[in-house]
Amino acid sequence: MGTMYHNHMYAEMLFCAQGSLIIHTEEQEFTIGEGEMVLIPRTVRHYSKTAFPGTVVKVYGMVAERCDCRNAADVFGLLSPIFSGSVVRVFPKSYLSPELLDQCKEKPDDPSNCFIVSRFLEGLQAGSKVDCHAPMPTGNELLPEREIKRLVYLRELINSEYYTDLSLHRVASELYLSEQYAARIIRKHYGTSLTKLVFAKRMEAAAKLLMTTDDSADVISQKVGFRSKSGFYRQFRAHFGVTPAMYRRLAREQSTEKERV
Repeated sequence: MGTMYHNHMYAEMLFCAQGSLIIHTEEQEFTIGEGEMVLIPRTVRHYSKTAFPGTVVKVYGMVAERCDCRNAADVFGLLSPIFSGSVVRVFPKSYLSPELLDQCKEKPDDPSNCFIVSRFLEGLQAGSKVDCHAPMPTGNELLPEREIKRLVYLRELINSEYYTDLSLHRVASELYLSEQYAARIIRKHYGTSLTKLVFAKRMEAAAKLLMTTDDSADVISQKVGFRSKSGFYRQFRAHFGVTPAMYRRLAREQSTEKERV
């Protein structure tokens, strides 16, 4: 959490077990209270902050991957456009049982709280039974199996090769597609280009290294694939609104404040 816009390579589900949480996107502001949940697709830039001291929030990263079992296709076809879309969904307090809500408040770090996610996914699978702020996808939005495999492989390729010169030509070759068709698939499912996807991953990796290592910004720029140090500084500031050094300082200050609470 913080006050810098960002997004992830996964959808983010935030559950407010106690207190109140404010989520800002570039287009809207959402406030969720005790027992409410919000699902933020991976393409949506956002930041969140607690409204009151003592607020307890559980954060879950969610990625949909198709498994080789007979009943998996419909579930994946339902979740994939939700996790990769552009609509933020808010789920009401009635979505969870009082018993599960009490358990999360009393033991926020209990591993059994993963049942929150199970309950969440059950509701998404039920579709029309979920009372949320956005419509569920219809049958004609389900993805064919071949396209699902391509998207899964594309994500794996970006995650493992983002620091290299990952060109559209190489991606198209890996997917056995023409460059034009590969670009069309990426634009269809991510709403952007391969170049911007790789850039976002580089920014995510750079931010993580700034928070978790003592490497200099110059070293980090090389690790995440930037050839020009000045280009890295300029683009990092344009993306996060602060310099790499300022980002590291703010992130560590926030970490220290959390440890004190």
